[in-house]
Amino acid sequence: MHVQKSKVQHPATLRHGVARIVLALLAAPLLSLPALAARAAPPVNPFDDCEQYSMAGKHECIEKLAIKSALALKKAEAKADGVIARWDEDDSYIQQARARLRASNTAFASYRLHQCAFAMASIGGGAGNARGTTQLTCVAEKNLQRVQELASETGVLERR
Repeated sequence: MHVQKSKVQHPATLRHGVARIVLALLAAPLLSLPALAARAAPPVNPFDDCEQYSMAGKHECIEKLAIKSALALKKAEAKADGVIARWDEDDSYIQQARARLRASNTAFASYRLHQCAFAMASIGGGAGNARGTTQLTCVAEKNLQRVQELASETGVLERR
């Protein structure tokens, strides 16, 4: 019968190994901090740039943002349609998704119109550019939200 000698480690080596394990366990949560910080970072508000202007300048700034947001929305709608067209799925599902996207785009335009009309009505008899600024701000915000929604919904589709 053959008996193996057990290998006994020196206590200092053993402590060094345990210290490495403890260090790894403590450091693991720190490795996820950059990703957590990126998720926790507050979104950039494009309207903050307009705060530096007087009322007339602010209105003009928001008007430019509304125009840019409308262009971004058109681009996002076209991109979403293109992503769906290249989706790795049966053609029947692709056609159904594209039709529902078109219906959703139409419904969104109606929602934005009525929601922004409500926002204007809820400020009452605002003086000067307040009503127009409220309308433009609402439209731009809704457009930018929709751009994010479209990117989120279509960003998970696998390409062919």
